[in-house]
Amino acid sequence: TSYKGEFPYTLPAFRYKEWSTLDKTIQDIAVNKLYYTPITWNLVGGGFAAIEQKGWIGLNFEERRGAIQLGYNKNTWDCFIDHYRSWTWDQLRLTNIDAYQSARALGWTRTLWENYDGRGDDKPESDDKWWANLTDEEQIAANGLCYFRENWDQTDMNPNPGYFPHPLPAFRYVPWSELSSGARRMAREGLGYIRETWNVVDSNPLEAYNAFFDLNLEQQAAAQDLGFYPHTWDCHVNHFNSFYWNGFYGDAKIAVETLGWTAESWEYSDETLPGPATEGKDWSKLTSKERAAATVLCYFGEIWDGIPITEWYDYEEGMNTAVSLYGPMPDDIDMSIFRRGNAV
Repeated sequence: TSYKGEFPYTLPAFRYKEWSTLDKTIQDIAVNKLYYTPITWNLVGGGFAAIEQKGWIGLNFEERRGAIQLGYNKNTWDCFIDHYRSWTWDQLRLTNIDAYQSARALGWTRTLWENYDGRGDDKPESDDKWWANLTDEEQIAANGLCYFRENWDQTDMNPNPGYFPHPLPAFRYVPWSELSSGARRMAREGLGYIRETWNVVDSNPLEAYNAFFDLNLEQQAAAQDLGFYPHTWDCHVNHFNSFYWNGFYGDAKIAVETLGWTAESWEYSDETLPGPATEGKDWSKLTSKERAAATVLCYFGEIWDGIPITEWYDYEEGMNTAVSLYGPMPDDIDMSIFRRGNAV
């Protein structure tokens, strides 16, 4: 972990360890009393696990007992898990002046703090920055609310044996006819898929125009039930198309620029400006560095070219023939321009 200043309380280091490395006792408590799954445990920050959307006072008796058994107390839970979001502005101001001053230093006001529901744009500018883009003063203030790079940037600790920034959601590359009846129902009723839009990735408007947290709560639940989580949806489904330009940094910023995008064309290409030339190229016509850039945005050839899944799925073997969960990196992709591990 990395931080600029000092935390108000001792870091609960166990929370930032990948699921498979945890002691079985910790796993059992996390599952049975706090309702984590391996996937939700491995998502650091962001409150994707339902239990992490509660402050200490909102935990019931069994949940609180489970938290205590893991090693939390009221202070460490409300700081490292809740970041005081369940507290009112006056509670901060009157009972935790240090946290109150940290919130103010990050740009929070009473109106923003008490009206923000985790969605929408009514939040301080700092809340849209990656950790590396915060000023030193903002990072120190964030430490005061028990943030550090890993939980501020909502690090994905889920094992990723492939070469994309986030694990490949293999189920998304199974034809509609081969999905279970339950999966088809969730996809159809929860996310508006039909056979045609499922079999041609990126043809469902929901995929093209919505990051995970742009989805309504019912759609988020359906996506999660299918097997997505924010990082895999945003990369493999939305390809970060719904991100604002200033939401990119590191490898992802290099990727969109390598593909020819600028701040102006990214924000206005559907309205007044044409997209870059790469938008009109087939995968085979991209340079090796452009293919690398597309890979960092979770594209591969068949998806880039809009080829239906039914044309690259082996029905006898029950697997897609386009891309492997485990790599290796294709020879025609040149990743030398990237600092791996620094993508969105």
